[in-house]
Amino acid sequence: MMDMDNESPQRMTMSMTRSVKTTMLHMPQRSIFRALIYLASLFLLLFCVQAVFVPNQVYPVNIEDPSAMFREYKQLPEDSVDVLFLGTSHVQYGINPMEIYREQQIVSYNLSTSGQKLATSYYMLEEAVKTQHPKAVLLDASSIYLTTYWETELRVPLDGFFTGKTKLKAAQHYAVLKAENDPTSGQAAWFTRSRAFLSAYDSLYRFHDRWDELRRQDFEDYKMTNYWMKGYVFFGGTLPGSCTVEEMNAAAQWMSEQTTLVTTETDADGVTVTDEEPATLYSATPGEAELDWLWKLRELCDENGAELIVFKTPVIIKPRNYDSAWTKLKSDTIREILAEKNIRFVDCLYDAELGYDTATDFIDGGKHCNFLGALKTSDYMADYLADTVQISPQEHPQYESCLARYEAVRSAGVLETTTDANTYLTLLEDETEDRLVLIAEKNEESDGQSGLTIIDEGTAVYTAVSDRKLTKEYSPCEGVSITLESAGSRDSAEGDILARITINGAQYSLDQTGRNIVVYDKKARAVLDSVAISDNSGSNGSAMILSRADAKNYLLPYIYALPGK
Repeated sequence: MMDMDNESPQRMTMSMTRSVKTTMLHMPQRSIFRALIYLASLFLLLFCVQAVFVPNQVYPVNIEDPSAMFREYKQLPEDSVDVLFLGTSHVQYGINPMEIYREQQIVSYNLSTSGQKLATSYYMLEEAVKTQHPKAVLLDASSIYLTTYWETELRVPLDGFFTGKTKLKAAQHYAVLKAENDPTSGQAAWFTRSRAFLSAYDSLYRFHDRWDELRRQDFEDYKMTNYWMKGYVFFGGTLPGSCTVEEMNAAAQWMSEQTTLVTTETDADGVTVTDEEPATLYSATPGEAELDWLWKLRELCDENGAELIVFKTPVIIKPRNYDSAWTKLKSDTIREILAEKNIRFVDCLYDAELGYDTATDFIDGGKHCNFLGALKTSDYMADYLADTVQISPQEHPQYESCLARYEAVRSAGVLETTTDANTYLTLLEDETEDRLVLIAEKNEESDGQSGLTIIDEGTAVYTAVSDRKLTKEYSPCEGVSITLESAGSRDSAEGDILARITINGAQYSLDQTGRNIVVYDKKARAVLDSVAISDNSGSNGSAMILSRADAKNYLLPYIYALPGK
């Protein structure tokens, strides 16, 4: 009898294959048919189970879902996209393909993901060219400096990949990184690699034990309304920063000149100990491993007839607060490296005067663009692609079908990011379709009156001024109940001066001195914005000041609330 323990794997495989073939040849046709039905049913069951067990969005917030982004990308007609964008979250929030199409009719798609390192960019592009053959691939320069391991940075985008060679290679790469940076305690490295590989390659393996986490939405058909934006992440709120470009570069220059790290500690006895050690506090030189991936990415572009162009979105913050601060030192270094390889480089911060302002154009103090900052960047890149790269315009049916929806969202985005009071009031006068403008006065002067105004699609349907408190109920459409309240100082005890605007039980007014304005879209049944405008009288005359809550983002809920996909 053959010793199975000593038989080679190859001989065992051949023997089993012959056995299966012999069995299939001697099976009745009815049995073969039943077996095929069984296998087909099994695959269908696995497909349905995977659709339930894999979360609808892997990221904590559903505005960043690379798998949904890829699903929408793969639905586009083959060879219809001329430009692809790759990079980190700076590109997710900074490049708006629909704005580029609106301005120049250039068809582009944003394939950036949070923390995207160059290896991930490479695999993303290898996957992307299976259905599209772009003329240009634009890579954000931040990726060239990323070295820190982040567990989900590559694994999460893999959920959107086709099952095949690219996903296999990317999952293997992820498994190696996982074993090196986050080994399983008490387990051999091969065990960590094996589990990591299966987790990245097979989504069902990773999520098969979600029994106790399943919710109703896991059983529903998930539609990602954000991704008609072609991978761009809409954000209308603003969290002002205080750093200027000059201050950022001065800080980087000072840090780059320091060669010693000084640490001071005080022990339990109150004795202060100072320690000095050689250190580099700031370097603008990218690592060799990252540059190797950059050259591989360039080769992949060449093989597929695309030009690789490196570009940079603005990041204005001191480097000690954020490693990805885009300093002049980094810009000059990258420009020199790329010039040696004849790779074009365009820097939106230093090559053009686009007027970026950390007080108005960013969602987090200078790190990521809000909608206004993205408009500046995208419009500039649209002109660059048309005039310098000479990408030809084309009328794309799918992009054309999204334009009307985009125009509505664009109008709301411009409104929510406008900071000049006069401009804001002009926008309210010009854009009236489906909009309610609700105004409640808060007058804290000694003889201040109460005041309420309701403007429905450009028509003032209610206006009242009184020495007494005013309350008005209004229902513009079925299911929407609005209450406006205003109490000035003439008819209010101290502390009772107020301006409130309540919609279906939720209070949206800022309740600040001046005109409190809430803009509501009747079609989407969503609030577009909430601001307060006050008069600031002084020696230089009177000026209107507009204020809104920091980082409040009404735009994203509005996008989800719009009817239709």
